[in-house]
Amino acid sequence: MRAILRRRKLVDAKASGLSGWQSELGLPAVDGRALYLYRLSDSGFGRLQSELQSKRAMLANPASGSMAGKFVLWASEWFRRHYDGTQRNWSDVGRPLGLCMPQVEWRHLADEGLRYWRIPELRVNGTHHRLAAIARQGGFPVAALEGSGSGWAKGFLERVVSVLLAQDMCSSDIADTVCEEHLHMVPQTWRSKEIRLVSGELAIQIVRLRHMAEEAGVPPGSLVSLWLDDNCKGWRDGLPVSIDSTAGKALIDGLFLTEAAKPISSIKARRLLHLSAGIGRRDLVELQLSGSIQDAGGKSVLASLVNDWNRLRLYASEEFARHVSGELAVADPDADGRWVCRPISTRMRYDVPTDVAISLEMRGGGLRVGSPFVLPGGERLTGDLRVYEAIGENAGDVPTELKLIGTGSRGYSPERLYVDTPNDWVCIPSDLSSRCARIAGRPSDARTLWLVQGSAVATSPRHDRYLVRSGQKGELRDELVLSGQTPSGFRASGPDQVLILGEPSFMLRRGPREWFAIQEIWWRRPGESTWRPAIERSGFGLFEFAWLDPVTRHIRDRHDAIILPKAFRIERRRNEGLSELSVSGWDGEVYLDAGIQAGPRVWVLGNKDIARSMARARLSNIASDACVLDIPLPHPPWIATWTGGPLPSRESLSHSEINRFVAMADGKDELAGVLLDRDDRAVPGAVAYWQFEDELPLSTVADDLAALLHALGDTAAKVKLGFTHGTNDVWFLRPYECRLIQQSQQWVPDRTLHDQHVRVVGRSPREPACEVDLGPYEGNGGKAPEPIELPPLAGDWLVYLRAGERVLSAPRVIWGELPAAEADTPLAQAMTISDRTERLERLGQLCDAMLVASTGECRAFVQSVIEIALSLDGLPSSTFDILTLLSIRPRVATRMLFQAAEEQLPQLFRLSDGLPFAWEILPAAAWSDAGREEMEHLLRLVPNGDAYIMPIISQRIRRIANYFPALLPVLGIALSRPALKDVANDFVTRADGRIDHHPSPFRPEFTEALPVWNVPKRYWRALDAPVAAARAAQGRITLTPAQIICVKTVSRRHPRWFCDGFVAAFSDQSTR
Repeated sequence: MRAILRRRKLVDAKASGLSGWQSELGLPAVDGRALYLYRLSDSGFGRLQSELQSKRAMLANPASGSMAGKFVLWASEWFRRHYDGTQRNWSDVGRPLGLCMPQVEWRHLADEGLRYWRIPELRVNGTHHRLAAIARQGGFPVAALEGSGSGWAKGFLERVVSVLLAQDMCSSDIADTVCEEHLHMVPQTWRSKEIRLVSGELAIQIVRLRHMAEEAGVPPGSLVSLWLDDNCKGWRDGLPVSIDSTAGKALIDGLFLTEAAKPISSIKARRLLHLSAGIGRRDLVELQLSGSIQDAGGKSVLASLVNDWNRLRLYASEEFARHVSGELAVADPDADGRWVCRPISTRMRYDVPTDVAISLEMRGGGLRVGSPFVLPGGERLTGDLRVYEAIGENAGDVPTELKLIGTGSRGYSPERLYVDTPNDWVCIPSDLSSRCARIAGRPSDARTLWLVQGSAVATSPRHDRYLVRSGQKGELRDELVLSGQTPSGFRASGPDQVLILGEPSFMLRRGPREWFAIQEIWWRRPGESTWRPAIERSGFGLFEFAWLDPVTRHIRDRHDAIILPKAFRIERRRNEGLSELSVSGWDGEVYLDAGIQAGPRVWVLGNKDIARSMARARLSNIASDACVLDIPLPHPPWIATWTGGPLPSRESLSHSEINRFVAMADGKDELAGVLLDRDDRAVPGAVAYWQFEDELPLSTVADDLAALLHALGDTAAKVKLGFTHGTNDVWFLRPYECRLIQQSQQWVPDRTLHDQHVRVVGRSPREPACEVDLGPYEGNGGKAPEPIELPPLAGDWLVYLRAGERVLSAPRVIWGELPAAEADTPLAQAMTISDRTERLERLGQLCDAMLVASTGECRAFVQSVIEIALSLDGLPSSTFDILTLLSIRPRVATRMLFQAAEEQLPQLFRLSDGLPFAWEILPAAAWSDAGREEMEHLLRLVPNGDAYIMPIISQRIRRIANYFPALLPVLGIALSRPALKDVANDFVTRADGRIDHHPSPFRPEFTEALPVWNVPKRYWRALDAPVAAARAAQGRITLTPAQIICVKTVSRRHPRWFCDGFVAAFSDQSTR
């Protein structure tokens, strides 16, 4: 009888999604929830550990799914029960099981176990942190609340919750950043990535519960816990912390009393140094773009523009634009006149050399607004000595990641400093109580890292001395300030060189205090070791200046400067197709590397023969090494690479390497882009324009170009680029740098790639959201590209080349030599159809069927589409046909926004950038359907839960409207706005100089649905766009791809008008 009952129990468990071992442990079915929510009992934990100990040999081999699942569940519980702030390695986790394996086998075991539980990868800045993913699944460690670890958790978590409550958006990435910023409140042994992530997870849960209660009208404070107890039964069981103890309950209840942090922090940059045995040194920049916008000097940026703009966009600028492309953030003015920023890009870390300033610019209406500014913390590093602090350091560890805290001589607050110097420098303790040791740097490396505790002196080969001291609180930076007359029309070639006409002035600065002490200022010529008093300096040329400490003689600060005579001039004149450059006021030799010398210090250049934008002049005399100056040259507008000359006309460039290119002009010009279909025919009305002065990094308009390039949802389309003034030269922008072509039964890139670290990756249509690394591509070394090497593939695969976040080659379907497994979902089955016409038809039928299917089936289907969208990572949205169908299946698109997790929304919002639709033109009925379906789903989960389900739906509606404010009336939020003609007149008056004067693509097709504007027709394109979008949302018209491009362009260039015009037109159902 027992056997029969046991068999029945297993059959029932199987029917409900349970395996036998889960049923025996009393666990619910696998459904993707966090592992701490399964609530493994003490006895279950002991049974699992005993089984894993006895079967550890099965774990060392490729483990089955169930064995890997058991290990991951046990490991997550081990972390919660036994982690004491010291163990951080796989060997520590394996020790209780008697298990020791190579790193690659640990990774395979973790991946298999996480897949078993349907736990997504934990990717931080592109790296999958497996151990941290498992640790986070266990919840908050018990030892942090009780015993020797008690005391710190309460204050640390209260601070994190306080900061998160003040944020507009609460995501895992934001929580992780906040935890890292306050990690100094955590004892040294607990400062690990794992505790940081678990703390962030707990803080997010507290913030979300507080928001839920407050939406229901519950005031902040102790009433939140009581309300949750009455209205959300079992809410405590959903927290990633043990509440079986008094300490755990008190901690949770106390966090609900935390007040939101008041001040708004400034956006900033943080320079990082990553050390890896395999890769070596990596200089990184982390952008923190949530907060008010201030420059590196602490001044508020663009405060005077609140009356002209209601939204601006942030892009990389100047040399930083060579490394980062696309829109980084949006900024909106607050009630106090500050511009408050929120990030758009999901990637916040970039490989950027230390000599590149982190410069941003604001853009609106297709134009740069204001001047570029350097982010606080993003200043260009000019000195040889840099000082870092380890992130999440444990005593005795060699750090793998450090953050820059300063340069040069001074005191620094951390007790342990990591001093980074050129490899030929020496660093020694300055007294007997200090410690200094070399910890990283091989003889072949350019730089060396030293650990300093106490004080140390770093000495260069020229005997320059720098004094660094640790454990110093509140010490200010010393600065030597050089000033004088700045010339115009040319600049110093060296980026670190100050250029001054006439005698310079000197000032010493420490914090707010400034003074003059000429006896502490010294100078020398480049290459010399001996410093001389500044008061004795004479002559002109290239100099080094330093502030030397009068007692220790160490360098407090230093600068390189070119001092030129006050009468020095470089003049540029044009005359009948020629340009003349003349140099005067210099007694020594002058050499110019451009043109023909036509007289003493006069050079002539033919304007049509100029093939670069800058000439270089070398000045020398007996007393000085050569000074090198850069002189702008007159030239026609062109597209060039940053490091080379202009590209030949009709040359192709790729969107995947857009940060290599820059549009250049001699003054003001306008770049135009025209969309061509796969047959090279211009798509009517599919055009975009960008006005600029001198230079326009194409990376700053990368999103505009992507929206134009992918407007048809066809990866074979391209954009023709040209200038509206001056020349007939054109260039062609394609989505990818190369194509994979078949040669002798092998696949080969059709051109040489510029990147050195290229990977071959692929996706199976059976798992389209999963990108698989198929190995490195190392075929760039020869004269011609070599074939890619592929492992055996099962069935057809989508294969392409990738370098970091950039996709370099067009995805190519390649048939594998192995038989393919059966697709296990309707979506996968449809995506495996090889004929595109048949595939599109089947996918369309599937969308229609799922929208009327059961709630569970429909939500599973929508979730699969969400996962594909979130996995793109540089692939155009049009790569997958299921995403291109969103434009004609709007109910699927809107349900994605209501069903997705909060932190997934920014990525989903940007889907429309690469697809032929805009969120604002989707029918109002589709939005109503999505909101209604989400509410009904929540009510099925929590019957009679209207009181706190309505606030959840309202919060999601506000989140969508915050990004697309024009959708407010579409989403059912009543507004009182001026009449359409009034806001239109205000727009034309306010933005006359910024409105493109091009024909409206909406007429004559939709003339009857649009107003008759009482302004010249050159304004009608911008005026028609929001009205046409509103008519489309009302279901009265259907827009073509070219018209959708116009809607997107106007909404980005004139966001204030687009919102006002859309709201007024949507609220007014009349046509005229």
